[in-house]
Amino acid sequence: MKRILRLATFALVAILGLAGCSSNGDDPLADGVLTIGMEADYAPYNWTTNADNASEYAYQISGSDALADGYDVRIAQALADELGVELEIKKMTWDGLIPAVQSGSIDGIIAGMSPTEERKQQIDFTNAYHEDNMDMVVVVNANSDYANATSLADLAGANLSAQIGTFHVDLLDQIEIADNATAPLPDFASLIQATASGSLDGYIAESTTAVVQVENNSNLKIIDVGDEFEIDPSISQSAIGVKKDTGLAEKLNDALATIDDETRVEWMAEASRLSGQE
Repeated sequence: MKRILRLATFALVAILGLAGCSSNGDDPLADGVLTIGMEADYAPYNWTTNADNASEYAYQISGSDALADGYDVRIAQALADELGVELEIKKMTWDGLIPAVQSGSIDGIIAGMSPTEERKQQIDFTNAYHEDNMDMVVVVNANSDYANATSLADLAGANLSAQIGTFHVDLLDQIEIADNATAPLPDFASLIQATASGSLDGYIAESTTAVVQVENNSNLKIIDVGDEFEIDPSISQSAIGVKKDTGLAEKLNDALATIDDETRVEWMAEASRLSGQE
């Protein structure tokens, strides 16, 4: 019933918002809706689920019967509530998120995205809404020749890949992977499937997401390479991406400031627990 009421409210707000948006210039929230894009495939930040497995904070994905759940969803809801607008969540591919913000089809990206200098050339970012220790690992097929690796050197010659459009791809350059290694793949679902089937030896991931992936697939194993990866410190932050020069980043920063650090830690811990149980 709660979700039905949300949808009904969303429809009413959208109609009323359209009636007055012409007098609000380029305000992304003029329609009374905060439209957020995410992969819904990146637990514990965000993932897709159904009503039977959803937490009380799950939110319906626009144009779908499925629900989005996870830490990013909690953040998005809190921001929409603070701003006094309805929330809409759109599921899309990772490499489609920035173009969607630029075109205005979504207002913001809440998807565990790091505010790298390259991305800042394309869109604006808010302050960080989460900061991780960025413990990077390699997930391999549990039955592969690399299952007992303990260092990057042990992975030399492996057919490794990473998700396209992420800094994980750059980390591949720090490993002497196979000359004919698989090109970056579009999402973690593809990486997991390829590695579990044996067509790929493994892929790079953050430890927080890798733990969830391995718990849900017995064919996978985490290779902890310690701090061997050289990583830009700014990568450890996740921020909200928005269209340039709209003023939305400032509004979201004000709303983010109302969520204290302790609450953010609790939400991430809960999302990690829930995603590991699915």
